[in-house]
Amino acid sequence: EYTFSIDDFGDPKVLKNGKAIATLLTRLLLLDPGTFQSHPKMGVGLVSKYRYSLENQLNVLRDDFRSQIEKYLPQYQGVQVEVFLENSVCYINATIDDTLYAFFYDVEENTLKSTFKKLADL
Repeated sequence: EYTFSIDDFGDPKVLKNGKAIATLLTRLLLLDPGTFQSHPKMGVGLVSKYRYSLENQLNVLRDDFRSQIEKYLPQYQGVQVEVFLENSVCYINATIDDTLYAFFYDVEENTLKSTFKKLADL
């Protein structure tokens, strides 16, 4: 997955494996539907759609994220997604190919952090 940055040698920076998947998932979470005319339904819109109504829409967010992955990242079928809220932080976990991708969305600070680990390493 190419990024909009360069490496130490001035070449386009390329992400591979877990970092590439984490980047794709982050983009899908943050992308607002309607951003791309060619795919108007692409994107979860985490901030714009869910920021102020997370408590009531955790199941909707979970289902939305899962369906977005299945539709726009079809190479990752069978993804397991779980979402829960604790102390104003929304935890979004996606398990793909024996790797857990964890996203932490702080509603109050409006920040998103992510990490990933192989399930065997947990």
